[in-house]
Amino acid sequence: MFFSARSAVFGRVLFFLFFLFVSNASATWDECDLSWAEKFSQKPIQFNDSHVASVWGNIRATLRPFLIPEYELLQLENPEFARGSIPVVLSIARNRERAPLLILLPGIFSDPGGLGNLKLVGTFARLGYDVAVLPNPFGKSYIHAGPKHNPGSIHAEARVVLQVVQTIKNRIGPSRVLRTELMGISYGAFLSAVSLALEQDDVKAGRSRVRLFDHHVTLLSPPVVISKGRDHLDAIMDQEVNRYFRFCAKFQNLSRIGLDFVTARKQADLDDASIRCSPGLVGFARFQADLISTAIALDRVRGTHKVPSRENEAEYQRWVRAFRFRTFLQDFTPDILAQRGTDEETLPYWFNRLDSEGQSRVRILTTDDDFLNAREDWNLFSTEWVRGSLIRLPWGGHLGFFGIVGFNSFFQKIFREK
Repeated sequence: MFFSARSAVFGRVLFFLFFLFVSNASATWDECDLSWAEKFSQKPIQFNDSHVASVWGNIRATLRPFLIPEYELLQLENPEFARGSIPVVLSIARNRERAPLLILLPGIFSDPGGLGNLKLVGTFARLGYDVAVLPNPFGKSYIHAGPKHNPGSIHAEARVVLQVVQTIKNRIGPSRVLRTELMGISYGAFLSAVSLALEQDDVKAGRSRVRLFDHHVTLLSPPVVISKGRDHLDAIMDQEVNRYFRFCAKFQNLSRIGLDFVTARKQADLDDASIRCSPGLVGFARFQADLISTAIALDRVRGTHKVPSRENEAEYQRWVRAFRFRTFLQDFTPDILAQRGTDEETLPYWFNRLDSEGQSRVRILTTDDDFLNAREDWNLFSTEWVRGSLIRLPWGGHLGFFGIVGFNSFFQKIFREK
């Protein structure tokens, strides 16, 4: 039996909250940053399941009140899109003749004007930044612009990032920009590393005279090996498909689970049903729902007619239940399959291409229990670099640290002018 339309809508509304998350040239963490992380690591773990921590943290973070900042939604010219332009959110700090510029590459499926991104824009605006938010290549606004490349084409996507950042800086005016910082989230963090490496190649080859990014490059919860993260999410959906659609996705059950997460302070506060449903909520309510939206957008833009018609709702729902990242790759972006198992799908490959100056500006914040990564994956980075540039919190799942008490103050502190 398929879940009702009302349950589906409620699930999307509830878990729209879920994962909306969002001087000196050296960017290694300073002693105060490392001290905060050390003190946090000594506290009791509130949630010992990574999927539970992810759902809880992202819902809690998104429920915090915030003011929507002043911003423009621009269409910036770019030759890599059939439409000839790409959407970008731009917010200019008030009452400042000069300001630092923060470029935000958001998480997978994210569009520039999403509430989670606007919340981050507001945070940085209060810190005195000009802020530009680019669309994630898997987001619908990126797809609707008609890219000449498929989502997951990391070289082409990074080239677009560099082109758009240059356009943004030209629009603002070079004399206004004090420095340019880059922050990437999840897949946007991986893409940030690729962009930084390609930018360095351009400078060394004489194709560019100066670096676009001349200060901090902050990566939040990046996947270390892209295919491993996809495989884990597919495995979750394979394992949880019956439980999710037969129980967790029901309107009444979703209502109870949502309230349970809103009121919980630790895992022991949650009902067993909320804990059991967490992997399915991660796999289906968050990732699969947006992945299907991306597939539909890509199907319409390319005219491939690979998405079944909803005239036969039963057939369409069977397609939905069976849809995975592997389905997306095989049916919509088969060229991306060639990247699997290559060095280029690994974060350390791009980091190791950086010279010492480039590496010195990169700092990573993640958790030991991020379900996109295995703990041993971080051993692919050099021990010397990891010591000062990588913070691994003991819990929080994937981006769940945004919901932790005290994290928001820490987050703002690391971007304040020194």
